[in-house]
Amino acid sequence: MEQTAKLDWHNIWNTHKKELFRYIVRITENYIDAEDILQDTFVKGYLYLELNKGELKTDSIIPLFKRIAKNVYYDYCRKRKRELLSNPFVTDNCNIEEKSLAKLELNRILSSLLFNEQKVVTYRLIYGYSIRDTAAILNKTEGSVKLTYFRAIKRIKKYAN
Repeated sequence: MEQTAKLDWHNIWNTHKKELFRYIVRITENYIDAEDILQDTFVKGYLYLELNKGELKTDSIIPLFKRIAKNVYYDYCRKRKRELLSNPFVTDNCNIEEKSLAKLELNRILSSLLFNEQKVVTYRLIYGYSIRDTAAILNKTEGSVKLTYFRAIKRIKKYAN
């Protein structure tokens, strides 16, 4: 029975780690912190799944892990704030107000793009998908995604000036 649980856990890890990592990178905006938070998330998720064996449906795993990841990130930010108070040389990457302003600016920039460009930029820059993955998701050729992405970046640079 334990062997089956381990196989299922490895399947969960292999199936969902990339999607969850992209989500964590998006909220932390830092790959190193995202790796730490990803590991903590899977440890807490594993403990949760062990305690509630058989009560979680397969399609509920990602929402559960995203919620755990967000809570782990908030815990990390609270810990970081305490470190900031005791050591002024520690940098803060958890400033919620700055992130809110950045999101507003991002929304403004995205709204200046065509709909297809918005989709490509969102998948490529925000979610971190490769050109191949973006093409598969949008059911387009890789060349089409590259061209749309190039035009979108050109439009963003024009908008920024």
